[in-house]
Amino acid sequence: MSIAQFSIKKSVTTSLIIITMIGAGLIGLFNMRSQLLPNFNIPVALVQITWSGAAPEDVDKLVTTEVQDAIKGIDGIDSVTGYSSQGSSTVVIQFNYGTDVDDAVSDIQTKVNNIKSSLPDDTEDPYISKIDINAQPIIIYNLSGKDLTSLYDIADNQIKSSLEKITGVSEVEITGGLEEEVRVSVDPDKLAVYGLNVSSIKTLLSASNINMPLGSVKSGDKEFTVKIKGEIESVEEVKNIVITNSEGMKLTLGDVANVELTTADITSKSRDNGKDSVRIAITKSEDANTVEIIKEVKEIMDKAQKSVSDDVKFTVASDDSVDINQSIGNVSSSALQGIVLATIILFLFLKNMRATLIVAVALPTSVVVAFLFLYVQGITLNIISLMGLSLGVGMLVDNSIVVIDNIYRRMDEEKEDKVTASANGASEMAIPIVTSTLTTVAVFLPIVVKQGMAREIFHDMSYSITYSLAASIIIALTFIPMAASKFLDAKSAAVKEGKYLKFVKEKYVILLEKALRNKVKTILIAIGTLILSMVLGVMTLKTEFMPSMDSGEYQISGTLAKGLDLEKANRIGKEVETLINRKLYIPNYPQGKETSESLNVAIATAVICAEFRRQAAWK
Repeated sequence: MSIAQFSIKKSVTTSLIIITMIGAGLIGLFNMRSQLLPNFNIPVALVQITWSGAAPEDVDKLVTTEVQDAIKGIDGIDSVTGYSSQGSSTVVIQFNYGTDVDDAVSDIQTKVNNIKSSLPDDTEDPYISKIDINAQPIIIYNLSGKDLTSLYDIADNQIKSSLEKITGVSEVEITGGLEEEVRVSVDPDKLAVYGLNVSSIKTLLSASNINMPLGSVKSGDKEFTVKIKGEIESVEEVKNIVITNSEGMKLTLGDVANVELTTADITSKSRDNGKDSVRIAITKSEDANTVEIIKEVKEIMDKAQKSVSDDVKFTVASDDSVDINQSIGNVSSSALQGIVLATIILFLFLKNMRATLIVAVALPTSVVVAFLFLYVQGITLNIISLMGLSLGVGMLVDNSIVVIDNIYRRMDEEKEDKVTASANGASEMAIPIVTSTLTTVAVFLPIVVKQGMAREIFHDMSYSITYSLAASIIIALTFIPMAASKFLDAKSAAVKEGKYLKFVKEKYVILLEKALRNKVKTILIAIGTLILSMVLGVMTLKTEFMPSMDSGEYQISGTLAKGLDLEKANRIGKEVETLINRKLYIPNYPQGKETSESLNVAIATAVICAEFRRQAAWK
C-alpha cells in the first residue's frame, strides 16, 4: 500500500496526523526565539593585558611575545596576531571555522594562567574573550533628572539587580551620573605623631567593612545562623573606627584623618538630548530571546518609574525589538502576500475553486509544519530564516500542483473515479516530485556542510528552504490525494482552456517548432545569452559583505588622541551635539556618551524623514 492509498483509506488517521503536525508547528513557532540576525559563530578570540605606563617596545617584548608563544600549541588555530601599544597588549587568535570557540577560550585561559608568573608584576589580570557580534546592548534607557547622584543610586541600587535577575541578561552597564563614596584623607603629620602609616589604615578599613559568619546555634528544635554585621553604613561609623598604635594608645580614625561623604571620580558621562543623564545598557547572552528580554526589561522599568519622584524621567534611547518586530513583520507580510498571489494564479489556471482551495490550504500547512522542524533544529526566528521561507513559498505549491494535475489527468483521460485517480495519480508522481525537490535541496547542501562565513550567514536560510520543501512533499503525498478523493468530482476534471492560455500555447508551439528546425542557431543563442549575462553581471553588479539597512538612525563615533582627559571628550561631544541640533530634520539625539577609559565619543541620532537620511548622515 502506497502512502497515497493509506492517506485515502485512513483519512481520519491522516487528518489527525496532519492536525497534530500543524499544532506542533504552531507551538514551535510561538516558542522560537526572535532576533534580527542569526547567531554568527566568529572563530576569533582576544587576549588583552594592561600594563599601565609601559612603552610599546617593552609591552611587545615582555607581554605580547610571551602570550603568543604560550598559545601556539592550541588545536585549531589558523593565525595569531599581536598588537602592542602604550600600556596595552592585544593578541588576536583566529581559529579555523568549525572550531568550538568556547572550548578554545578555556584552553587559552589555561595557557595564559601558566605564564602569569613570568609577566611583569604590575600587569593587570589578562582579559580573555571571544568575538560575539551580538554582544551589543539590545535596549538602552536614559535616566534624567535634577540630581545625578540620586539618579546613579536609583540605577545601581534599585534597578540593576532586578535587571540582572532576568533570564538571558548577561550584562547591565551603567554610564554617567555621580557615585557616592566615603573619602578618607589622612593627615601625614598626625600619622607620624601616633606612629601609624597609610598601609595600616587601609588594612583596618578593609577589616572593618565585612560581615563575618560565625556558624549556627541550636535552640530546642530550631537552628539559627549567627554572623557579625560589620558593614559600614554611615560616615560617622567610619570616623569612629578604633585604631590602636604600637604603644597601645586607642584613638579613632577621625583623629588622624578627614572623613567625608563625596562623589567618586567621574570616568564616564552620558547625556539625553543635551542634558546630563544616567545610561543603562542591557546586553543579552548568546542564546537568549531578544524580544522577550526587552519585554521583561520594560516591565521592570515601568514599575521603577512609578516608584521614583516625578522629576525623574525614564526614556528609551535604543530598542532592538522595534527593528526585529518590524523586519520580521515585513518578511512575514511578504510571505503572506506571496501565498495570496499564488492562490490567485492557481485559480486563473485551474479554473476550479475546489482544486484551488485544496492547493491553497496545502501551502500555509507546509509552512507551519516547517516551523516544527526549525524549532527542533534550534533555529531562531530572524530575517534570514524567514527569507528562506519566503523564497520557498513559490516552490511549495509545485509538488501539490503536479499531484493534483495528474489526478485531473487520470480522471479526464483514464476515466477513473476520484478515489482511484487520487491514489494512482499521487503514487505515480511520488518519485518525480521527490527527485525534483532533492535537486533543489542539493543546491543549498554545500552551504550547510562546508565550514565558512557563508555557512554562518545562510545556515538558517538553507534549513528553512530544505524543511519547507520536505514538508511540501509530505503534504503533497498525503493531504492532496486525501482531499482530492473527498472534494473533487468528474465534472471538474474537464476544464476548457481560456482564450489567454490558448493564445500562449499557440505562440509557444510556433516558437518551439522554429527552435527545433534551427537547432544550431538555438544553441548559439542560448550560449550567447549566457555569456552576455555573465559579462553584464560582472560589469554592473556591485559586491558587498552585507546589504545596507535603513533603520532611520545613525551614529557618530570618534576616538580622541591619547593623553586627553574626560572633560576634553565632553566638550567635543557637546560641540557635535550642537551641530546636530541645528538640523531641523533630526527630532532628537537620544544618547551622547563619553568614556575616559578609551576616550571615545559616541552620539546616536534619529532622522525623521527618509528623504533626509542620506543628506543628514553626510552633513
